[in-house]
Amino acid sequence: MRPTRLEPARRLGLVLGAGLFATASVAVAASAPVPAKRVILISIDTLRPDHLGTYGYPRPTSPALDALARRGVVFEKAMAQAPYTLPSHMSLLTGLEVWAHGVRLGNTKLRDEYTTLAETLKTKGFATAAWTDGGFMSARYGFDQGFDVYHDQRAPGSSMTNGFRRYGEDVRRWVEAQGEDPFFLFLHTFDTHGPYQAEEEHFEALAGSEPVVPAGAGRLGDPLAYLRKLGVHDYLELDRFETLGDMIGAYDATIRFVDSEVGRLVDWLEERELLDDALVVITSDHGESFMDHHLYVGHGLTLYDEEIHVPLIVKFPGDRYAGTRCSDVVRSIDVFPTVTVATGAETSALIQGVDLVRALEGLDVEPRIASGVSPNLAAHRTDGVEGVTGYIRRLNQKLVEPPACGLGRVLASHLDREAIRDRGEEYDLDADPLRIKERLSTELQLYDLSADPQEQNNLAAVRSRDVKRIERRMKKERERNVSLARVLGVGAAPEVLFQSEQQLEELFSQGYLSSDQLRRLKAEFAMRRKKEAEQAEKSGEGDG
Repeated sequence: MRPTRLEPARRLGLVLGAGLFATASVAVAASAPVPAKRVILISIDTLRPDHLGTYGYPRPTSPALDALARRGVVFEKAMAQAPYTLPSHMSLLTGLEVWAHGVRLGNTKLRDEYTTLAETLKTKGFATAAWTDGGFMSARYGFDQGFDVYHDQRAPGSSMTNGFRRYGEDVRRWVEAQGEDPFFLFLHTFDTHGPYQAEEEHFEALAGSEPVVPAGAGRLGDPLAYLRKLGVHDYLELDRFETLGDMIGAYDATIRFVDSEVGRLVDWLEERELLDDALVVITSDHGESFMDHHLYVGHGLTLYDEEIHVPLIVKFPGDRYAGTRCSDVVRSIDVFPTVTVATGAETSALIQGVDLVRALEGLDVEPRIASGVSPNLAAHRTDGVEGVTGYIRRLNQKLVEPPACGLGRVLASHLDREAIRDRGEEYDLDADPLRIKERLSTELQLYDLSADPQEQNNLAAVRSRDVKRIERRMKKERERNVSLARVLGVGAAPEVLFQSEQQLEELFSQGYLSSDQLRRLKAEFAMRRKKEAEQAEKSGEGDG
């Protein structure tokens, strides 16, 4: 039985009584004249906005998404709340910051006390369904809360073009079965995630144009030689590429593939007259680093824009605001209240996001503050505001905190020192011949994104007054998140255990586990299974 939830009015009284959210009511203040009968939320994992045509990329990676953008709004400065799949998606689907919902690492899940977007829409009479690519989007983390249907299985043994190709027909059958009834459809795909595999036709569609290699990558001379020596994420299959440009070209081809599949779905909805009164949201949970800060390829570690700046395209019912571009800073958590307001569903006063329509109508009293954390750089405390590594952005000023954990653990857990050890080498962190410590900054960083969009010029030393002011704001925001979790009375997120070695292999294939972590977790899994079998045997003997 699910625990009794706090009623929204009671929750609001508790929160406002604590003096936490003076602006909580703004989440429901804006309204749409044409209610959305259908909501389609698509998260394209690991998608950098600067690799889409509508965001200025010179290659034709996204003709279908660009066409959809012309019917809606392009939010140019949308920021995620974390740089990897699990916590970022949980923020998207709860409307809460990471430290408020508590799901930060792969051994935690969402508590039942929280209300998800799917649960909220169900109270409005919406049918709800989701198809995801599993991994950190699996139901075991609590993502299935509120969904009538939740699919989270990739094709066994495959890491290539699963998502839309695997579930496209099932999605269309489910939509047809809803008839005229309102529905919420959530789709997620890892098809743009490493190791960047796509069929030749999608490479050919990009022929005649060259991938854009980040300027920061040039500081290393040969980035792939550096990556091979470091042993970053074997799942990327580096031997397939001669240059970093080749790798980025493969990434672009995966975007072209997903774009074609999104285009097919949009055309199908249009043919059945299901698109006009629909709210369609296209976004991602995080981006992807391609040596932008000459550190690594991948995500989940840093809080630079290549990892936390995400695309956000919203087509409103009746194509309201068609062709609009919004340059205000917005957040992934703003999607939740935008959907509830557009559908007429009740929006809890605890939701930390704010309806995006307010930004479009110029109703925001102050600029929105985007903030987030990197759980992989935190000291892994279960509560409180210490030991956290985060960022905060207001307008074009952005402050990034240094790692709260030791660099040795960062290298071991994310940059995969174990892979080096497997090859008979041991990386000397003290000597640091690859100058990793130099690139993974251990200082506070302040950037002026209007003058320095690539975040290469740290201004913290020359703008100490700004740093102190922003740090105070960051601490205040973090205290609000922790207080919100305490108001809900949920405490730490419960532990979630892996149920099979296949789940571990899946995360390893996506680069979320190092080789050493995989071995250790498999050993722990085998030990747990052995103990469970012994306990079951003893229980059977007692019954006899």
